[in-house]
Amino acid sequence: MIPSFVEGFMSLKFEFSPEEMFWQEKMIRQINECNSMSELKEIATLLTKIATQRQVAIKGLVKDAMEQMTAPFLESKH
Repeated sequence: MIPSFVEGFMSLKFEFSPEEMFWQEKMIRQINECNSMSELKEIATLLTKIATQRQVAIKGLVKDAMEQMTAPFLESKH
């Protein structure tokens, strides 16, 4: 049997907002139009930093959410 707090995660759906789609398209165009290796390295470095920061934020949010969701479940076992 799957605990109810896990079922909530399984039903999540993610959609891009117009802002995110715009940013994605802007970055793709910038990369495709780039003729400078140093500029391309700058873009790659920026995107790597952004990806890392997002991953840290996601992990923190998931950890916090799991702690909040499991606390009532764990307290009921005592």
